[in-house]
Amino acid sequence: MRKHYKNTYTRQGYIKKKKFNYKKFFVRICVPLLLVAAIVGGWKIAYRWSVPKYDETILGSAYEAQVLAYPSPTPTPRPRKNVRSSKFKAEYVDAYNGYEGEKTAYLTFDDGPTTNITPKVLDILKEKDVKATFFTLGKMVEANPEIAKREAAEGHVLANHSYSHDYKAIYASEETLVAEIKKTEELILNTVGEEGYTRVFRFPGGSFEKRAELKDALLDIDYVYIDWNALNGDAEGQNVSVEKQMSNLRNTTKGMDDVVILMHDAATKQTTVEALPQIIDYLKQEGYTFKTLKREAEISES
Repeated sequence: MRKHYKNTYTRQGYIKKKKFNYKKFFVRICVPLLLVAAIVGGWKIAYRWSVPKYDETILGSAYEAQVLAYPSPTPTPRPRKNVRSSKFKAEYVDAYNGYEGEKTAYLTFDDGPTTNITPKVLDILKEKDVKATFFTLGKMVEANPEIAKREAAEGHVLANHSYSHDYKAIYASEETLVAEIKKTEELILNTVGEEGYTRVFRFPGGSFEKRAELKDALLDIDYVYIDWNALNGDAEGQNVSVEKQMSNLRNTTKGMDDVVILMHDAATKQTTVEALPQIIDYLKQEGYTFKTLKREAEISES
């Protein structure tokens, strides 16, 4: 009994001790804090979902969220003398290759060849009687030479997209960039020969914000580079819907006479295969003629 009173009452008198009320504490303090945390977390999740996502786990999928402004086609583009640049400008593509006066679409596929996607892309291109340019990775040509041979045999063009697609390795210096390009060039030439190859380079991730020294390094090895001015948006994730790809294509080709379209034939691009027939049909309906980025003339100045 004495122990009971000792635990229950104070020395100053028979005033009952106040016990800590955990329930009230939880309701008054913890619940508001949890609500604030839930609101902040929900806002962050909503914000992340609202921002376009670029899946960098897929080879070659990362790119700057911008579309190149296409220069005016008039007056007729001509190389400027005494100006050294390795950029294969979109406005010069038709001028050099002799396709001026047409609405021209250049279908380009990055990151292949792959065993599960590239053959399906080739089947569709063959069925639609359309030629494309494949920006191939050296290590993928090394792994799948027969698919690369099929690309060239069916009239498509293989271009250079580096050997590894490893940004840190490629962009460490001008020397490492050139080494990646030359290694890939050797693999492609040994696989398909000169006829199936074009010395046009696409920087993994695009040329955006790349150092001028890296771009100038291409001049000494007789290469030019090109980005894109239209896209289907298949780099936004592994399974970008056909509807979304078509919407991206319509938006980025609107009002343009000459379009260099970025797509991918990496191993996770099944929805690109599903969208490709509609993409080709839409471009045909809009009056485009399909060409490749084969360099028909030496371009050391632009």
